[in-house]
Amino acid sequence: MDASDVRRFRSDVEATTPDTATLANGARTAGTVLAGVVFAVIASFFFLRDGRKMVDSEVALLPVGWHEDAWSIAHSIVSSLAYYACGAAALGAFVGAIIAGLVAVGATLVSAGTTPAIIVAVVALVVQQLDNDFLAPSSTAGSCRSTGSRFWRAFRSASKPEG
Repeated sequence: MDASDVRRFRSDVEATTPDTATLANGARTAGTVLAGVVFAVIASFFFLRDGRKMVDSEVALLPVGWHEDAWSIAHSIVSSLAYYACGAAALGAFVGAIIAGLVAVGATLVSAGTTPAIIVAVVALVVQQLDNDFLAPSSTAGSCRSTGSRFWRAFRSASKPEG
C-alpha cells in the first residue's frame, strides 16, 4: 500500500460520507416544523378549552365603557377567521383537484403515452367541471355565508360573562 492508495481510499471515503451541514439543516428544518405543529395543537386545545376565560380576562383589562367595543372587535376577528378558514378549505379543494389531475396525466403520459394521457386529462377536466358546477354549489351554498355567524354565536354564548 503506497501513498496513492491512501489518497484514493481517503477520497472514496469522503465521497461516500454524507455532508453533515446538509444533515444538520434538514434536522433543524424538521425540528422547526415539528415544534410548530406541536405548538399549534397545544394552542388550539387551550383556545378551545379556555376561550371564555381568555376573552373574559382580556376584556376585563379594558375600561367598562369599552367592553361592547371589545366584543364587537372580537366578533369581527372570529367572523373573519371563520370566513378565511372556509375560503382556504375551498381553495385547497380546488388546487388539490388540479394537482391530482396533473399527477394523473403525468403518470399516464410516462407509462402509457400521449393518447391515454389526453383521455385522462379530458376525464379529469369533465369531473372537475361537474364537481364545481353542480355538486359543490349545492353542498356549500350557504355554509361560508353562515359559518362566521354560527361560530360567533357559539363563541359569544360560551364566552359572554354571566350577569
